[in-house]
Formats: sequence, C-alpha cells, structure tokens
Amino acid sequence: MSIFAGAMVRGDEVVIYGDGDQTRDFVHVADVVEAFMRCATAADGLRVNVATGATTSVNELFARLAALTGYAHPARHGPPRLGELDHIALDCARAEAELNWRPAIGLDEGLATVVDWVRGA
Repeated sequence: MSIFAGAMVRGDEVVIYGDGDQTRDFVHVADVVEAFMRCATAADGLRVNVATGATTSVNELFARLAALTGYAHPARHGPPRLGELDHIALDCARAEAELNWRPAIGLDEGLATVVDWVRGA
C-alpha cells in the first residue's frame, strides 16, 4: 500500500497486477508490533496469526487511497504476477485468546497514517 500511496502522492501511474479483485488481509504495522511485543512475553514457541480476519480487494485499496490522496487517474492493469494468491485472510482468534490481542487500527485510519507518512507529515 505504501507503493500505491507514494505513486499517488507523486502523481505517478499506479499499476495493479491482475484484475484487482484479489483480496488481502491488511493489518497496520503498529498492530503487528504490539502483537510481537506480546508474543515476546508469552509462552515459548507460541504461534499465532497476526491479522484482521477481514479482506479488502486491491481495487478497493486503490479507490480508498485515491480518495485520501486526491489521485484522479485510473489504475493501469498489468498481467497477473506468477504465483500470486487470489485471496488471503487469516483468523486471529488464537492471538486474541492467548495474548489478549486484536488489531486496534482500522483500514481507513491505517491508510491515512500511510498517506501522512508518505507525505512526510
């Protein structure tokens, strides 16, 4: 998402590989850090998914970032990348149960922080 945001802020062309209907589970880096910190004090060897459990398509991500940055150009669609998965989402129930952790930053808030970071704010 930072690649998209950076290109949009600069006014560069944005390329979506494939049709953009592929989905991802976007979790904010601050939430990932919090989960890792909790893992550091948890039982040795504990394995959990650090995720939101929600999916967002690449096309939707593009649209949300375009709205935040004022980017008015359509994305160019390139060929799909070899080996890329169509859909990725993880269940973070074990992280919640074992670490009392859940993601705290929603997608829109997280995207705004990325755009601010790209702009140097």
